[in-house]
Amino acid sequence: MATVVVDGWCWTVERGPNWLIIHLKQPPEQMQPAELAQQLWQVIDRHFTYRVILDLSGLPNVCSWLLGELIRLRRRIADRNGVLRLCGLSEQDQSVLRLSRLDQVLPYFDSCREAVWACPQKPR
Repeated sequence: MATVVVDGWCWTVERGPNWLIIHLKQPPEQMQPAELAQQLWQVIDRHFTYRVILDLSGLPNVCSWLLGELIRLRRRIADRNGVLRLCGLSEQDQSVLRLSRLDQVLPYFDSCREAVWACPQKPR
């Protein structure tokens, strides 16, 4: 497992069978790097694995700025026919995703294990 620190953000990268798991850690207070999606993309692209699980359990909450970055990252991954799944969200953050209907775009799971083993959703 490799640890990466960029602009105050810290994450660890774990390579699993067919998946890249990134455990995102809390940055210092008021730290919002302008290009978090780009920084994560560089890590993902280096591994040539576009099936990504982003573990957000190291964050106290997911703000609107971070949701925007996650959507930007998801688009880049989808352009490579990849998948982005989230795990480690608090109940409150899960509720925010459901109410904003972003759970359709950013699927979330209780654990990394569940995210890996979840079956893809069938189109409606």
